[in-house]
This record gives sequence, structure tokens and C-alpha cells, in this order.
Amino acid sequence: MVKHWKVTTMVVCIIGMFVIYYMDVANEVETYPSFTLTTEKGSFDSVQMLHLYGDYETNASTHLFSLNGKETMYVQQMPYLERLSGFYRYAELERLKQLYPSYMRGKNNDVSTFSESDFYIVQAELNWGKSSASTSSHVSFDLSVLHKELHKDARFHIDVPQSDQDSFLSLEDMYTVGERLYLVTNHLRESNDGSTLFELRVYTIQLDRGKLTNSDVIYTWEQENPGEEIQVTSIKRNHSIIADQRMLLLRRVNDAGIEIENDQKVIKSNEVDYEFIAYDFRTKGLETYKIPRDVKDGAQIISYEDNSDVYMIQENGDELEIIEWKLGSDEQTEPITVPINRKPNMYTTSFIKEHLYVYVSEESYGKNIGELHVFYVPTGEWIYYGEVIADRSLSNGENVIIHKIE
Repeated sequence: MVKHWKVTTMVVCIIGMFVIYYMDVANEVETYPSFTLTTEKGSFDSVQMLHLYGDYETNASTHLFSLNGKETMYVQQMPYLERLSGFYRYAELERLKQLYPSYMRGKNNDVSTFSESDFYIVQAELNWGKSSASTSSHVSFDLSVLHKELHKDARFHIDVPQSDQDSFLSLEDMYTVGERLYLVTNHLRESNDGSTLFELRVYTIQLDRGKLTNSDVIYTWEQENPGEEIQVTSIKRNHSIIADQRMLLLRRVNDAGIEIENDQKVIKSNEVDYEFIAYDFRTKGLETYKIPRDVKDGAQIISYEDNSDVYMIQENGDELEIIEWKLGSDEQTEPITVPINRKPNMYTTSFIKEHLYVYVSEESYGKNIGELHVFYVPTGEWIYYGEVIADRSLSNGENVIIHKIE
């Protein structure tokens, strides 16, 4: 009887601690602002399923929240078990959970680890293994593969070739095309002369056998000038994990033009050069394209559909404009000007199906937090404009940033 009494007391205490904790959280969240998306042009139907994710910042802390129409939810308000699976909700992952609930059970909520073709769904992650003072880690790819028609899933553990592990590597992107998975990795190593060598590799995996069949170096570059910064990155694709057979990369070279004067580094210029690199997984063909001259440094670049159309969003003075360009085309359409009311402070973009969403934040301490604009991509028509309004004026030390649209 005494034992039962002790256990009961312990359970009651634990429950009481949780109740007190959630009451404190609820009281604290009540002091945070809530937000509403008001419709100024178009129909709310265009955005009713949309989630804006952002941070409410104070001098002391940062709080993640989501806004869906008129409903604001802070991460602290989520049930604890739901919070473990992640705060963000991705339409593509929700689709997979509905169609293939058994396969998706227990999977992480990171959409970048998934890829899909007509035949397969793949989740891939880089596994660094375990290392000790006497042994180095052995890097591998961990795959969870589902055959969509047969409803059969399998797990594969594929070692990265030992010869490729003499450098730091990262998994940059993944594409499932037909019955093959293409994993794109970035390798970095220091040369004897002090320069840094980079290479992009594509590992080809035959999914029906779970075997690595090819390892191809598709692009290399060297960074030896301390004033020159070279980046080669995969361009963000449309909101879909269904891959095209072509990958689009952006090469960005920032030449600061550093010269030595009186033993001091002096920046003489700051020129930025862009070019696109298109790689075809099936033919292994590589093409490069110079970017249009009127694209400015800092532009956000998004690929669309089959990686043949590129959209570039940039500030031009006090305006925000959208540039559409077909790779390799000599023709270029006139930029679309986003009809913003104030000079943009920050902006966030997202492609969802045939719509481009552009959120622009404002520099203000009032209730007006920012603007949401929606364009219908095939025609370029501006179909929606709404404003994000706080339920109270923000003061100095408070800030709201929207960083993701889903």
C-alpha cells in the first residue's frame, strides 16, 4: 500500500509540474502579438491554405510562429509530441503521408531529404558513422526506398568510396529520375600550395538493387585568390520533390579586387559575376549560360518547372522586380514590378504549383508588418495582395521576420 502511495504521489507531482509549465507558457504567449492576413486585392481563396512562418524577436528572445489567415500559432502552443516531429508543415510531405502512411511513419519532417519519380520515393541522408582516436569515421548514404506500385519498401546503407573520403563532403541535393537516384555532393580539400579545391560529384544509385553504379566528378573549381569568393550551389526548385532529369546550378564569383598597400589589404572594387550551369543526369552533358546583365548582386534566383525557366527577384532602387528568363534565350521579357507600398526591408519568395508568392516586410514599429503578393506565373498576372497586421503596435526592440512560405 505504501509503495502504491509513493508511486501515485510521484505521478501527481509530475502531472502537476507539466500543468504549471503549460500554464506559465500560456500566460507568456498571451503577451506575444498575434497577426492577421487581410485581403486588399483578389480572393482569400488564393491564400487560405497558405502558411507564413516567421520569428517574433525581442531584445531577449526569439519565438517561432506560423500564420494561416487569421490564426497565429507559436511553437510553444503546440502539443509536446507534435513539436517533436517539427513545426513546419510541407504540402509535399503531407501528400506522401496521406498516400503512403506506412512508409512515412517515423520519417523526419525535412522535405529536402526526399525525392520522387514515377516509380520510387526516396529519403536519403548522409551518415558520418562513428570515429575514435584510432579510427576515422566512414561516410555512407542511408536510403529508405519505396516502390510506389508494388508498395514495397527497403533500406540501403551505401558506403561512399574510400578514395572520396579524403576531403570534407556535404550532400547538396538529390534527384530521383526513373529507377535511378542521383546524389549531388560537394567536396572540399586544401592543396599543398594553400589554395582550396572544390568539386561537385554525382553518385548514381540503381534503386531496384540498392547499388552504387557510378561516381562522376561533374564540376571543379579552385579558390586561390583571398579576395575572390566562388560559390556553386543548386538553385532552389519549385515546391515539388518530383525531379526533372536536369539539375540547375548557379556559379557566383565575387571579386573584391583586394590589393596590398602599405601592408594593408585594400578593396579596390567589388564585381560580381553570375552564370548558370545545367547538368543532364542521363546524358551527363554540361552546359553553361551567362546570366542577363540587368540582374543585380543579391537577387533571389528560383528555377521553375523543368529547370528551363529561371525567375530572378531583386531590388532595383525603391522597387522590387521579377525577371523571367529562358536559359540560352537571347530574348528577355520586361520585368514585372511588384506593386509594393514602401521600400522593401526584407523579402521572401516561394513557388507553389503555378503561383509565385512574394512577401515583403516593412521597416516600421506600427501594426503593419508586411505585404503578401501573389502572381499567376503563366501570364504574370498580379492576382492577390494582402497585408499582415499585428493586433498591437510593435515597439523598439520588437521585430517580426517572415522567412518561409508553404
